Amino acid sequence: MNKKLYVAIYILFFLTMMMLGSVYTYSIYRPFIENQFQVSITVSGLPYMFSLGFYAISMLITGKLIRKVALKILVLVGAVLLVGSWIGVAFSTNMIMFTFFYGVLMGISVGILYGVALQFVQRYAIYHPGLFVGLMLLAFGLSSVILAPISRLVIDVYSTQTLFLYYALFSGVVTIPLIIIYPLDHHDFHETTSKSIPYLRLLTIFTLSTMIGLMMIGLTNTIGVSYYRFDAVDVALIVSGLALLNALSRPIFGYLLDHLGFKKTAMISIGSIGIASIINSFNLGSSLILFSIGYSMYWFNLGAWLSIMPNYIKKKHGKDMYASLYGKVFLGYGISAILGTLFSSVILDFFGNTLYLYVFIVVLVSILFIFIRKESI
Repeated sequence: MNKKLYVAIYILFFLTMMMLGSVYTYSIYRPFIENQFQVSITVSGLPYMFSLGFYAISMLITGKLIRKVALKILVLVGAVLLVGSWIGVAFSTNMIMFTFFYGVLMGISVGILYGVALQFVQRYAIYHPGLFVGLMLLAFGLSSVILAPISRLVIDVYSTQTLFLYYALFSGVVTIPLIIIYPLDHHDFHETTSKSIPYLRLLTIFTLSTMIGLMMIGLTNTIGVSYYRFDAVDVALIVSGLALLNALSRPIFGYLLDHLGFKKTAMISIGSIGIASIINSFNLGSSLILFSIGYSMYWFNLGAWLSIMPNYIKKKHGKDMYASLYGKVFLGYGISAILGTLFSSVILDFFGNTLYLYVFIVVLVSILFIFIRKESI
């Protein structure tokens, strides 16, 4: 692939990843969905939960298909599902339809296009692949920072239906050119012995590391406002800054992995999580500044692991095994979303004190330390 074509495709994938990240603006229009369909908070959370679940499952399936199907075909399928799901969401007349289009179809489309975008960079980025993967992931993380305020403005001026149709329109605008210019490439993969790959260890590391981030990101506003009694506006401003950190960490840790290797980079990540938990254990809401510093590490390191793991798998096991293996390991993202929500809810409900949540995170960090030490590079 020549350089100009690579740059053009990379830019289009970057914009596509930004549109994929729009699925995480759900909290902006969730109250309007509850009002429109007259459903409870629990029911309104189902589309987002289904979306995360099918996203993880779709990544697994896409990882296998990439070895057999041209990326151009997968881009076409993913784009059709993405645009179609936003249109379906816009014209949903009940919560079942909304959950199907937003939770099932959109989750599948995000998994396909996310997996293909990373495979494209891993396949063709010769120099500093970790950095370029991180930059691609930056678009996904940066999406909610940019689109959240725009989405709220569109809803206030027009309606949620208008917002969803805009999402469909712009998704088509960035994916149709990508479908047209992407070459119909068939890549010959060379099988390697899967017995030599410590799949369960990688799955455990990814599950535990992302569990911490997903768990604490979902609780930041609740803990800040309900438990620590900080001003809701102050916490909202902090969350915006933390979302930006989550995005910026992806190219930073991709760069670190290129230059320091997996062990050192992973230790930097889990070490900072441990330090953050110690700070939070002593603070417990006494200082808004310390709260911001402590929670910034949780947000920062979720983005870090979404960059570390795909780059490490490609670096250690090669680009031929990358898509299939990372698709399997990415199941940990879905597992961590479910387990993190479950464990954190039980801890807070049973103890009623955030201290025990930080102790739980320190335990997870200790387990991660043991597993990471076993990796060879």
